[in-house]
Amino acid sequence: MKKIIYFFILLFFIFTPECHCEDVKVINYKLQENMEIKGVYNEFNMNFYVNDHWIVSDNSYVYMNINISEMIKYPSSSLTIYLNNSPIGTINLFGTKNIQTAVPIPSKKVKKGFNTLSFKVFKVINKEDCLDFINPANWVEFLEDSYIHLEYLDENKNITLRDFPYPFLKKGQDIPVDALILTSRSLDDINAVLYLSSIFGKYEPYSNLDINIKFIDEFNNEDKNIIVISDYNKLNDRFKAYITEYEKKELNNKALIKLIPSPNGKYILLITSISSKKIIEAVKVLGYEEYLEGLKGTSTLFEGYKMDYNTTLSDTLTLMDLGYDDFVLNNQNEAVFSIGIPKEYELKDDAYLELKYRYSNMLDFKSSYLTVFINGRPYLDKPLSTEKSLGDSLKISLKEFKNNSYIEVKVKYNLYPREKNCIDYYNNRLFAVLLNSSIFYIPKEYKTRRDLIYYPAPFVEGYSLNNLNLVLPKNITSRELKYLCNIFSYLGHSIKVIDNLTVSSQLDENRNNFMYINSDENIKLSSLNKEVYEMLMGLKQNESAFSLFDNRGSFLAVLKTVKSENIKNIGIYLSNFDFTPRLKGQICIVDENGRLRYYEVKDSFSEAKKSLDRESLAKIFFILSLIDLILLIFIEIKQNK
Repeated sequence: MKKIIYFFILLFFIFTPECHCEDVKVINYKLQENMEIKGVYNEFNMNFYVNDHWIVSDNSYVYMNINISEMIKYPSSSLTIYLNNSPIGTINLFGTKNIQTAVPIPSKKVKKGFNTLSFKVFKVINKEDCLDFINPANWVEFLEDSYIHLEYLDENKNITLRDFPYPFLKKGQDIPVDALILTSRSLDDINAVLYLSSIFGKYEPYSNLDINIKFIDEFNNEDKNIIVISDYNKLNDRFKAYITEYEKKELNNKALIKLIPSPNGKYILLITSISSKKIIEAVKVLGYEEYLEGLKGTSTLFEGYKMDYNTTLSDTLTLMDLGYDDFVLNNQNEAVFSIGIPKEYELKDDAYLELKYRYSNMLDFKSSYLTVFINGRPYLDKPLSTEKSLGDSLKISLKEFKNNSYIEVKVKYNLYPREKNCIDYYNNRLFAVLLNSSIFYIPKEYKTRRDLIYYPAPFVEGYSLNNLNLVLPKNITSRELKYLCNIFSYLGHSIKVIDNLTVSSQLDENRNNFMYINSDENIKLSSLNKEVYEMLMGLKQNESAFSLFDNRGSFLAVLKTVKSENIKNIGIYLSNFDFTPRLKGQICIVDENGRLRYYEVKDSFSEAKKSLDRESLAKIFFILSLIDLILLIFIEIKQNK
């Protein structure tokens, strides 16, 4: 059956006119895991993202592989697919155990930004039986190979500066960064490049980013989008040729930001000045949409810009403040919402969540209730009452979640009709509304974080880099800089303000220091005791390490490799969502195969304690068991003598 479906999809593509296949790009959004739909009427959503510069093709579709309970006997059982609350197709579920089909996604109903496909299922075993909504045999299951297939063209014409970060960062793509960054070897220019990396992370907060960077003297005319960040005097003639005489005269106290189309359809973004400080400031403002919206055309001479940004996370936030509408619920769906707490903060004991809601007065109030789940686990139930149907509330203490950096809440209403009237149920006349005036009260206190389990704290504080000084060796390569840029793109996921970073060749006692060491140079780190210092400096050839320690109120972080190419092994643990949760302790050491071990260091700095993983414990247990066995054999032999 699946082969037949794929065959018809292929024919659909072949006979569709005006298909410029060489320009078409494809992205598939997979379901990831099987989704079971229970009850009479229920639904689930799949979301997909459309970049502002995509032209979506009518060849897009959603493919579904659905298993259906053989107990479903009602002929009108059906699945209806909605795109952004507008129906795009209906499928009959009666009389089959499996359906594999594709429904076209009309491009006219696709909007820029996030789109929602809703799969709404109505299914009945016996239309006279009001218990179908709790009958476990009343199910359909969407299999994990279901997916949304999106075809689009990149709109690559008439791009201006206000479109930044496009086309250099393409939100929504599997590989968002589509640019080669070129810079000089000066520390100020590298500072600007690291700011740009954090800006990319700010604009694409949920994706792992891979920054491609080279020094200008390594560039070989590659066919890519290019961002050039360099002091004017360090530019080569190719890039100087894009600068007019008028622009050149202004570079003493201004920075040029210029977008240049290439004949190959690519773009060059040139950021330069004679003042290195102006270059840094010019890059920083690219992280603010408010600034970009005021730009016109493809070039500007930047003189200065003051950005006022409130980074305070209020103690009281409604669901409306968090971007949620009222949740209109019935007996089959549920409300899910969440809030993030920066890792450098801890909730105070009096933090709470207050749910505000109302519900139908046609309920059997002896049986109807709501259930609250927090972070995936059932937390409490509360009965509903006729006296409070027009306005009810529930206050939940968040004290036991004070150390969590993320709180997800799910609210499900269990609604039972007063009369055994299935029509009321099927017509969704039983309802509950969770109001977006519901409140999170989240008073916080700052905590000094000196454990990598809290990463990206303390490198980020208050939605900005935390007064950070990056210390670099003199012989840093573009390959090493690439992985440092990836780390800063990860830090950028947590920031709103582009500021508080310096790059230098030595420690700064007035700042938090992040030092990169790529050899066994005898660098004195006075904040570390002898044991820790020797541990970092005594790494094996195939190892790299990352450490975090207190330094008289500020902190010192050291990223150490023996061979510079090993930075990639530790770098992925500091820049990839799949790996950062594995960080722990004050020292993490990674070998060439990516295996990580961590150490916890006592506050006295007098002892480093190795934390054993399961594999190590298993080996110890095996050795002890072997010793016991040998002793038993020895005793048995001795007794037999």
